[in-house]
Amino acid sequence: MTPSSVAAVAARSFWYRLGAITCVAWIVRVFYVWNWRKDPVAVAVTGANDSAYYHHASRLLADGEGFLNPFFSASGIPYQSADHPPLYQLFLAGFAKLGLDSSTQQLLLTTTFIGTPTVWFTGLAGRSLLSPTTGLLAAALAAVAPNVFSWDGMLLSEPSAMLFVTITIWAAYRYWHTPTTRGAVGLGASAAAAAMCRAELVLLLVLLVLPLVVRHGLADWPARLRRLAAAGLAALVIIGPWVGYNLTRFEDPVYLSVGAEITMASATGDDTYYGPGTGYWSFFAACAIRDRIRDEHPPKFVVDRGELRAVTPTDLAERSACDNNPDYRELPVLDQSQEAPFFGEYVGDYVGEHLDRLPVVVIARVGRVFYLWNPSHVVRADWSLEGRERWVTHLGWWTFYPLAGLALIGSRHLRRAGVPLYPTAAVFVTVLAATVLAFGTPRYRASAETALCLLAAVGIVALRDRFRRPEEAPAPPVA
Repeated sequence: MTPSSVAAVAARSFWYRLGAITCVAWIVRVFYVWNWRKDPVAVAVTGANDSAYYHHASRLLADGEGFLNPFFSASGIPYQSADHPPLYQLFLAGFAKLGLDSSTQQLLLTTTFIGTPTVWFTGLAGRSLLSPTTGLLAAALAAVAPNVFSWDGMLLSEPSAMLFVTITIWAAYRYWHTPTTRGAVGLGASAAAAAMCRAELVLLLVLLVLPLVVRHGLADWPARLRRLAAAGLAALVIIGPWVGYNLTRFEDPVYLSVGAEITMASATGDDTYYGPGTGYWSFFAACAIRDRIRDEHPPKFVVDRGELRAVTPTDLAERSACDNNPDYRELPVLDQSQEAPFFGEYVGDYVGEHLDRLPVVVIARVGRVFYLWNPSHVVRADWSLEGRERWVTHLGWWTFYPLAGLALIGSRHLRRAGVPLYPTAAVFVTVLAATVLAFGTPRYRASAETALCLLAAVGIVALRDRFRRPEEAPAPPVA
């Protein structure tokens, strides 16, 4: 066979194998959702949590009501929301327009159109990163890793963030191999799409896109700057309309999201600065602030058993703003941008009074993300509070350490091979930034799970090459 025909056969083999792995990934995810997730999520969306938010907010969007907070809105009294960037909500709303809006249908749609393609793109990213073998190994790890597939069963934005982070890594290594203006546009667009899933991922534009385009490509600076401008314009086209829309509907400026202050407040208090919950979050601190807002700016209306009525003195005396009662909901008078300073002020005051404890808390937050600080509490909170199955959380815990060890070996191998590491490292830095500012939970690491699989796959290849006997070494390529 000629070298070209050998290469063609090898290419076809890669695509067939990647397709088979992707099919297995789909089966794993559908089996998991159907057997373990459809009933818990159906119960979860009757409460007030992120899964319920995405479920109900996507229905409101599909009905043409806009981006509203479903917990604080009523007919004729919309409550504008930027709790989360909009991409996952748009995905769910698109199918809700077709009548596919039950929680189980939304889980299966996520599994099919977001979770499964993530495995496919992990394989492509691995091939661009090092070799076809690396791509197949990375895809196989992503197909069955519990810390990857379990998020498809949560009705959260993590799967969409994982997908676009993976596409961004793939686009980054394609650009490194072949720097073009089209590649720069794709890189900027994919990083911007990731930011439209989780706000902290906007850092990828600075930590990944900027250095990659500036450092690689044509030697003359005007050409590099043109490609950088092309990447920035692509990102602006995707993010700009959402930011512009937010600037028109809140009293104070809101950009990608407005959830940072309340998230930091929930991670700031005695329960999260001391004791076994150090570095985690607590419901009570943010709840106390919401009660303070309610006292200073009393709501005018409530939704009680589906009926809109005026607030009575009994409501304010006997209830809390954080009562988790789906039959009774108060409608705030301040919008989210006006409420944010209350949470921010509390965080600043508490941190200032407990500054000596902050280094320990930050270490605990980072340690929790990587199962290095009180891992038993991390795992217990993951199933008791976050809602994942106990067996999934334990499998995720036990499999993380070998994957992390392989990833460290893979990182060293990439450095020796002269392959830039920062396109994958940027994802972990972004995760760490969000963790340090908020709290430590495996959920914040979800965006980096496929990057971990990629580096682990490189580590497996490196170990194979290290321990392969000389006579098993591959023959040199035909000239």
